[in-house]
Amino acid sequence: MLGIYSPGDAEQYAAWVRLLLQHEQVLIFRSLDEFSLERSQMDAVLVNWHVPFEFPVAWERVKLVQAISAGVDGLEAKHIPSHVQIARIVDVFSQSMAEYVLAHLLARSQAVLPLMEAQRARSWRPIETRCLAGRWLGVVGLGSVGSRIVRLAHAVGMRVRGYSRTGAQAADLPLEGHVSAAPGALVEFVRGLHALVLALPLTPETRHVVDRPVLASLGPAGLLINVGRGGVVNESVLVEMLASGELGGAILDVFETEPVPPESPIWDLSNVTVTPHLSGPDDYEGVSRFFVENVHRLRNGEPLVGMVDRSRGY
Repeated sequence: MLGIYSPGDAEQYAAWVRLLLQHEQVLIFRSLDEFSLERSQMDAVLVNWHVPFEFPVAWERVKLVQAISAGVDGLEAKHIPSHVQIARIVDVFSQSMAEYVLAHLLARSQAVLPLMEAQRARSWRPIETRCLAGRWLGVVGLGSVGSRIVRLAHAVGMRVRGYSRTGAQAADLPLEGHVSAAPGALVEFVRGLHALVLALPLTPETRHVVDRPVLASLGPAGLLINVGRGGVVNESVLVEMLASGELGGAILDVFETEPVPPESPIWDLSNVTVTPHLSGPDDYEGVSRFFVENVHRLRNGEPLVGMVDRSRGY
C-alpha cells in the first residue's frame, strides 16, 4: 500500500501512480487529519516538499519517504525514524530549470523588456543588445540541475566555471575551471563573472553562504540568478546591495519567505526579476514515475535513486 500527501494536487499524482501500478492500493491525503488514517499499512509515501508536522514514529511499516521536490529542507528529517529511507527527486526538473536560466539570460542580453516597453510607447530607438557567447557564467552546485545549466550555457557559447562540494561531476562537464568548496573560495570564484547561478540545496552549511563579500565580488555589473533555495542568500543584504547599485541585478525564483510578502522591498527594485518558484514546474508524470521506480527498488532490495544523506541534509 502506498500513500500520497500533497494538499491541492494529491489526486494528480495518484492518477499516475495507479496507472503505473494498477494493482496497488493508493491512499490520498489532502490534509494532516487525513494523513493519520490507515498509516500502519503503507510501506512508502510520496509527500509534498514541505511537511509541517512531526512525522509519526509509529509508522513501523513505512520504509520510504519520497519527496516531491529536489530539495528536502522542508521535510524535518529529524522527525522521520532512522529505519525510513528518504529520497528526493533527481533530474526530473533539470531541463526546465536550465531553460529558465537560459531564457532569462537571453532576455537580459537581448534587451527584451526595454524593447517591449519601447514598442508600447511607439518609440523607434536603438537599444544596446549583446551576445551571450564569450561571457562568463559561474554555476554553484553541480548536481543534476547545475550540470544541465552548464551544458545549455556552453551550447550557446558561454564560458562556464563550476563550484561544488566535491567536484565529482566536474570532469564530465564543459567547464573552464572548477573550484571545490572551501572557506573564502566562493568570493574568488565569482570575481570576473558576468552572471552567477545558484543551484544549491539548503542545508546548515549553505544557509546564507552568499553574503556581502560574495555579492561585492560579483559587483555592479554582475547578475545573480537563484533557482536553488532562497535561504542560501542573505536576502536583506541582497536587497540592500541591489538598491544601492553595488550589485547589478538579480533573477530570483526562490526566496527566504514564500510567497514574497506584498510589503517586501524586493518588489520595487527595477533591476530584479521576481518569479513565483516556477523554474521547476509540477511534473506529475515525471515525479510519479520516479516514485514508482523507487518503490520497485525498495521492494527488490536495490539502492534508491536520489537517496538523501541525513548527515549532509540532501
